[in-house]
Amino acid sequence: MIYILGTGGNMPTKYRQTLSIFVNYMGKGILFDAGENTQRQMRLLNLSPTQIDYIFLTHIHGDHILGLPGILLSLSNQDYNRELTIFGPKGIKEVIEKIIDSFAININFPLKIKEIGETKIDFGPFYIESIYGIHQVPVLAYSFKEKDKIKINKEKLAKYNIRSNPKLAKLKEGKSVTINGITLDPKEFTYIQKGLKFTLITDTLFREQFIDFARDSDIIFHELAFLDKDKDKAIEHYHSTISDAFRIRDESNSKLLVFIHVSPRYQGSLFEIYQYLYNKKDWIIAEDLDYIEYKKGTIIYKRNDIVLYEYAIWRS
Repeated sequence: MIYILGTGGNMPTKYRQTLSIFVNYMGKGILFDAGENTQRQMRLLNLSPTQIDYIFLTHIHGDHILGLPGILLSLSNQDYNRELTIFGPKGIKEVIEKIIDSFAININFPLKIKEIGETKIDFGPFYIESIYGIHQVPVLAYSFKEKDKIKINKEKLAKYNIRSNPKLAKLKEGKSVTINGITLDPKEFTYIQKGLKFTLITDTLFREQFIDFARDSDIIFHELAFLDKDKDKAIEHYHSTISDAFRIRDESNSKLLVFIHVSPRYQGSLFEIYQYLYNKKDWIIAEDLDYIEYKKGTIIYKRNDIVLYEYAIWRS
């Protein structure tokens, strides 16, 4: 599950909290950014900060980290029995240590703070990659990738009346096996089941490198900070435009474009945004508390339990 907790720009409004996205994958909780009121947003979705194992911060600006002091304080006052690891760009360690000291937070659980650059971190069934953006302070974009799986083609096996056999495991290792006098070639009797990939890009100027970084994403979460008519302001403030987002999505062969970090300047003029988006496909302007289910290879984007978008990345 992917929970879109906050979707706003540089400040909370009555419509949107600031940016945070929580992912629950195979029992691991991953929080991307911790904008103001993150833990309250979690509780509105019946989630708890105690479910967080990893926090990935894009950068140190307040609208992306002001929820962190409250999370750390809550974890210190609850029965949190996990190890928390916080990742972020250079400078994040000093900021977090000052937060802990300034708020006199008694950290009574294992806490690691890791400053990273462009890297790939392996978590077993998935990995997370990072790449630098261009902003007033060091900023990172992130990609979450569920590892592809080698699956046995049961339909083809059934044609040879082969249902189950311990030797079949060898096919996944790329080895031929012989069953009932029939030699099975792994190239013919296995296939790759694609893993989920999503990419988060926010608070940065456009970079050509983002295209390869986001390659084949099922979802791209991208900031909606400036329309094209305000491109000069976007450059001045080190942000991207709405056209930059579509360029990354289209040229990276990615699917669903989800706009987050929606600037308060456009809240009263969403019609202008929708005019631009009228002839575009596969996009959603996220709202707080939207969520994405991922079941049997199908992505289901929901708002208030209503399905807005459904897309199968593989079929069983």
